[in-house]
Amino acid sequence: MAIRDSQQNKQEQELIKRGTKECQALDQALVRPSGVSEETFFSTHCPPLPRNFEPQADEPEAISQILEQWPFRAMARQEWSDYRWREHRWAYARLTEMVDTQISRVLKALRENGLDDNTVVIFTSDHGDMDSAHKTEHKIVLYDEACRVPLIISQPGSTRAGTVNTTDLISNGLDLLPTLCDYAGIDPPCDLHGTSIRPLAENRGKCHRDSPIPVENEFGRAIISDEFKYVLYEQGTHREQLYDLRTDPGETRNAAHDKVNHDVLKQLRKAFEHQFNGKNTSENTDKRQRHNTRMRAKWHKDEVQ
Repeated sequence: MAIRDSQQNKQEQELIKRGTKECQALDQALVRPSGVSEETFFSTHCPPLPRNFEPQADEPEAISQILEQWPFRAMARQEWSDYRWREHRWAYARLTEMVDTQISRVLKALRENGLDDNTVVIFTSDHGDMDSAHKTEHKIVLYDEACRVPLIISQPGSTRAGTVNTTDLISNGLDLLPTLCDYAGIDPPCDLHGTSIRPLAENRGKCHRDSPIPVENEFGRAIISDEFKYVLYEQGTHREQLYDLRTDPGETRNAAHDKVNHDVLKQLRKAFEHQFNGKNTSENTDKRQRHNTRMRAKWHKDEVQ
């Protein structure tokens, strides 16, 4: 939606040109209820802005640098009205419904072929979407909306329908493969850092994790514990962030400078270094950025040709 509104360079224009089906799906998602006025649509049907809609006061400078890499991201933050952001949330919710419809087709096929009782269905995603939090959309940044993803495990007779676990720390990147190996009855590779969450899904055990969950992207890294989230971006001011997830789940302020969090900050810094082998984050990130730069250059070359 933001890319189509922007189209400020050849890359964005080419994305729209190539994304005919995606644009058609977006147009379908933007359709409003029939016979509903503009006022009624926004007062009754359209999702409100999230509580953490405004950018963080002490926002990491890296986020501005990330937004500026693609003009559509900066454009949305700078130019979109509150109503446009809400339309974006409406479209995102409708697109999610479309995905749900496709998943229902898969489940229906399992039932019709008598395979549903002997099939483990796992639904997850590689990343979330900012969905207007902090006046951002898409992914990339290390806020919760982009990092947190769905993970649903279903097997009739084994898992309990409708149960939602909000207490255990789970990482689909680390735990999914061991879980699949568990269901397949095979030993997972010995060098994996995750653990099977099958006992948790079947309500016959807990997920024992001694360390925070690691998260990383091209621009920085983070670790997440039960109560806190520690973030370290590669560069820029305010690069070190600490969020108290108990009192500030929307990650609206940096709690790293609060005296009461002195010990927590010290512990998480140590855990961060241990998690990432004590290496400066820039070492591996530089490699990722060089790789991404090469890929962008190749993509631009292909576009020109």
